[in-house]
Amino acid sequence: MAEGAPAGRFSDPGRHAAALCRIVQGLVLHEQLGPLHGVAIPAERRAEVHIRALDEMLDRMLELDPASLDVARPPLRRLVGSCRDYALLLIAMLRAQGCEARARCGFAGYFEPGRHVDHWVAEWRRPGGHRWTRLDAELDPGAIAAFAIDLDPLDVPVDRFLDAGTAWTLARAGALDPDGFGIAGMSGYWFMTGNLLRDLAALNGVETLPWDCWGAMAADFETLDAARLARFDRLAAIVRGTAPDLAACRAAYAEPGMLVPATVRNAVRGRDEAI
Repeated sequence: MAEGAPAGRFSDPGRHAAALCRIVQGLVLHEQLGPLHGVAIPAERRAEVHIRALDEMLDRMLELDPASLDVARPPLRRLVGSCRDYALLLIAMLRAQGCEARARCGFAGYFEPGRHVDHWVAEWRRPGGHRWTRLDAELDPGAIAAFAIDLDPLDVPVDRFLDAGTAWTLARAGALDPDGFGIAGMSGYWFMTGNLLRDLAALNGVETLPWDCWGAMAADFETLDAARLARFDRLAAIVRGTAPDLAACRAAYAEPGMLVPATVRNAVRGRDEAI
């Protein structure tokens, strides 16, 4: 579609995004949202959430149900996943449609009142140089009702999902409490360093698990000294927003402790894993 040309019935990228989100929702079941769909996830299925590679995710989906991937599965025949998996699958589909797309790691302000919850979304840019737009494919009608979501999941406002760099910058400026950023009793600057590195990695095309840990990330409940705070201040300034400087992101990713190594620490499983 030429820049400036009106979108037609079959070429509207927004129509693609809505349809692709519905496909993703029919393929993935969030590990914590089984009750919204009236099911209990069997213990032996919990390991699916640790699948990192998209091709392995797709293999497992087809093993659970060999139907075409655009056919919605019953909840217990969907891949048990996380917010990252919705985003990863969606960006792959958007890229296949010829759109620029990427995953972002940060914090959502729409799940718990007064808190920003650890979360991933997709970003995409429509053909013709339009702005980057955030999409939350996890927000199916059941989730929207259960969490009283009052936003458009196809165009999540930048002040409702804060990418990790923006969240860090606002906390350091005193505009928001760092202890309001986290999940499951874990919060604060030490937790936020993990999302900063995961977002940097995602901007460099490496979408880790939400609980993969490595390198410069702070240890659990660690207090950061002034030098480390300043280092993360610099990183936040590079990755924040919907239009980060990708050359600067590549340079930052090459710094010691930033690059995702061949082996990471899976914090949920409490073990080192090759990736």
